[in-house]
Amino acid sequence: MVALSKYPVKHRWNRCGLVGVLLVVCVFGMVATARGEQVTMAIDNYPPYHIIPEDGGEPYGETISIVKAVVGRVNRHGGFDFTLSYTPDTPFKRCLQMMKKGEADIMGGLFNKADREAYMEMLEYKGRSNKIFVLPKTSRITITSHEDLQGLKIGTQLGFLYFDTFDTDPTLHKAPVVRIKQNMHKLLKGRIDTFVLSEIQFNSLNEAYPALTAQLKVAEYVYDQANPVCIGISRQSFLMAPVYLDIFRKVVTDMRTSGEFVRILEAFYGAYHSKKP
Repeated sequence: MVALSKYPVKHRWNRCGLVGVLLVVCVFGMVATARGEQVTMAIDNYPPYHIIPEDGGEPYGETISIVKAVVGRVNRHGGFDFTLSYTPDTPFKRCLQMMKKGEADIMGGLFNKADREAYMEMLEYKGRSNKIFVLPKTSRITITSHEDLQGLKIGTQLGFLYFDTFDTDPTLHKAPVVRIKQNMHKLLKGRIDTFVLSEIQFNSLNEAYPALTAQLKVAEYVYDQANPVCIGISRQSFLMAPVYLDIFRKVVTDMRTSGEFVRILEAFYGAYHSKKP
């Protein structure tokens, strides 16, 4: 009060009004800048979810198709001009660290867990992702239930989550690797007993490495319960500003309830499999 009393009322209002105008200009300036902002998606080479062509072409895949469609819809709804770019082939665990630090803006194909919610806004787009266990064809091991995993050395992938019963079981012997192909080699060399992955991922491996997968078989135990899959937005990203995040939330909800995500996946896999000889 003492400091303000130096100025007449009129001058105080002029000063406050100027500050208000400057704040409005700054806010609208930020929005205008972000309208043409680049959105960085963290990806690893993980067919069929993320496929990074060897010839340097644009990455594509199931998850990339979903995120591209969402960003395109957000642009139309919000009048933005976001462009989607991708990290180089980055190990999954490093992708999560990039999201935590705000070095990437968005990821897809994520399970919603409490630790991830601490640094990402999670937007559900798919209701399930079946998980399977793979064995050598010559193996005498049978896996018909979760209990049969006890005592086995199970190949996993660094940073990946599969399903709650598996992820939270401290009695299981898990042996993580950086790349999924490493698990196939380890399995065939007898260094692990089995490895876990999604059913879709195994189908993709079968197409990419038929000589290897011909030596493998799928165990009877399949986890096929609901385990929602999400898009994650880094809490350190500019996309967390309400003017953007509110539209992302609405777009993802609308696309999920309308069945559009299912249609995108069907179109992707129709084109993907048609390219195979």
